[in-house]
Amino acid sequence: MKKAFWITGQPHIWLTGGALGFCLLMVTGMVALIMVNGLGVFWPEKLVQLTLNDGQVILGQIKDREPSAQQAVPRGFRIKVKRANRDIDTADFVWIEESEIAQREEPPDALILERRE
Repeated sequence: MKKAFWITGQPHIWLTGGALGFCLLMVTGMVALIMVNGLGVFWPEKLVQLTLNDGQVILGQIKDREPSAQQAVPRGFRIKVKRANRDIDTADFVWIEESEIAQREEPPDALILERRE
């Protein structure tokens, strides 16, 4: 009886079906992972207008936040802002101490345009 079970080929059919199901699950997971990590590239981040204590206004996207490296600001944070205006200034990114920010707002009429040269 046990020999007849192996001769019919049922275990091999179930093993092949299980392997196919596992492969489909892995491919679906890989496509989902690529979509989760990749679709954010096509969705722009919000623009933030920062008014500093000295009156300077900076408009850009906040890309990073980390503890401050300055000794004068204990336990402070600084943020990395992407300005990306190379025509006016050569720096695409600038670091700003959060203690220097007087006002932070998201202007509703600001938008991002990307140009090609």
